[in-house]
Amino acid sequence: MSDVIVALPRGIRQAGLEKELSLMQWQVHSANSRNQLEKLVEQKTAKVMVLAEDFCGSGTRALIKKLQKLHPALRIMLWCEKINHALDYKMNEPSISGYLLNEAAIEEVNHGCKLIQLGQSYTPPVLRNIAKRYQGPLLKHPLLSALSRREQQIFQFVCTGITVASIAERLFISRKTVNTFRYRLYRKLQVDNDVQLTHLAYKYGLLNHDIHNNPLHQLGSQPSSAANQGSYIAIADASAGNARTDNGGDKTK
Repeated sequence: MSDVIVALPRGIRQAGLEKELSLMQWQVHSANSRNQLEKLVEQKTAKVMVLAEDFCGSGTRALIKKLQKLHPALRIMLWCEKINHALDYKMNEPSISGYLLNEAAIEEVNHGCKLIQLGQSYTPPVLRNIAKRYQGPLLKHPLLSALSRREQQIFQFVCTGITVASIAERLFISRKTVNTFRYRLYRKLQVDNDVQLTHLAYKYGLLNHDIHNNPLHQLGSQPSSAANQGSYIAIADASAGNARTDNGGDKTK
């Protein structure tokens, strides 16, 4: 029997997941608060954790960083409510081992947890397809070739409407530093403000229409066209290192 930490907001999903994983021969350790979660992780009993992106509000990235300091061997399966959130994490957080989307069935949860326990990674097919759509061509795009890795990240976030405060939190830098990069982007790309940056992204085909309201099952049923429905500029983080192979054999990071 293997150990797994489940850190989801209290409710039917949490209770049901814990019960089903127990029936599948997992030893489940439940966390209902950040302090409780940190104590469980520090014990290093479990190597696998299922973490909801909204477990502690907007501080998920800081929490992940803290947990991995407490237990460097911890393998995290992040459960995301929206596919664009999962894409954001996948393209910018190489420390996360796997992903689950809102409509994941228990069989998928079990399968993904087993894979990351073995040192592999797990990405749902729909998310893998969208990530593959963006990763290669954009890195070679002439508009982005003159930008540094950090400038590419700031460009990505600004053009998708993320606030300066949120960008600072995601990248663990100050708001002042974010603004310094924004003004540097203005100079390099010869624009005057964020709106013009976004128009530039649309002009060069780096930004597509909104996917926030598209049900995940619809995206999953149309893998060949799902990527064209995205509202996201996915620019891979160069510091993430080599691509990791998912269970399907596709390299997307």
